[in-house]
Amino acid sequence: MTNPDSWSYTFPLTLWWVWKWRNEKVFRNEQNINLDKVAFIRNKVEETKVALRREMLSTISNIQKQEAYISWTPPAYGWLALNTDGAAKGCLGPADAGGILRDYLGRCVEFFSANIGDCTAMRAELMALKKGLSLAINRDAKFVDVRMDNRACIQVLAMEEAHLGPHLQLVKECKELIAKLQWCVTISHCFREPNRAAAWLANKGVFQENNLEVGVTPSLGLARIINEDAYGVAFPRVIAL
Repeated sequence: MTNPDSWSYTFPLTLWWVWKWRNEKVFRNEQNINLDKVAFIRNKVEETKVALRREMLSTISNIQKQEAYISWTPPAYGWLALNTDGAAKGCLGPADAGGILRDYLGRCVEFFSANIGDCTAMRAELMALKKGLSLAINRDAKFVDVRMDNRACIQVLAMEEAHLGPHLQLVKECKELIAKLQWCVTISHCFREPNRAAAWLANKGVFQENNLEVGVTPSLGLARIINEDAYGVAFPRVIAL
C-alpha cells in the first residue's frame, strides 16, 4: 500500500483510525465508519505525505520571503468568478459550505450558504464546489473562474479514482459538472484574504436552520466584503519569492 519511507506515519495513522472506528462501533455510530477502509487509509497517508513534504521543503530550503499585499481580482470580461469555501469543526464535526458568483466588475451575481451536517473538511470543500458549479450552470454561465483557498482539495480533484477513497463519488460529481458541454471552467488556488466572501457565507451556514440558502441580495456584512473586494482592498501576507 505504501513505500517503506512512509511506514513511520502509515502505522500510527492506521492504528488511530482502527481505534476510532472501533469506538464508533461500540457506541453504535457506525454511519461514520468508511466502507472502503483500505482506500480511506491510503488517502490519509497520501495527504500526510504531501503535508510532510511541504513542511520539509520549507524547513530545509533557504526560501526568501517578503510581505505582499493580497486582494481579490475580478475575472476577465465575460467570465464569472466563483469563490467557494467549506469547513468542519474538528476532524469529523459540524460542517458548512459557502460560495459566491461575481462578474468582471465585482458585482454579486448569486451566493449560497449551506449547513451540511457532520463531515470532514475535505468533504465540505468538495460540496461547496459542487453547489457553486451548479449555481453557475443554472445561470447559464459560459466561462467560470473557480478560486479555492484549499490546495489539498484541488489536488484531490486531480487524483486517480483508485486513491480517492471516501471522496470518490463527490469528486466524480464535481468532475461531471466541470466537463459539461458549452462552458469553460478553470480552477485555481487563492489565498484566504481574497476568499473572505465565501468564508463569510460558510461560517453563516453552520448556524442557519435551513440546509441551504441561496440569494442575490447580500446582507450588510457580506456587502461590505464584496465592496472591499471590488475596490481592490488589499491585506498584507508574507509569501515566498
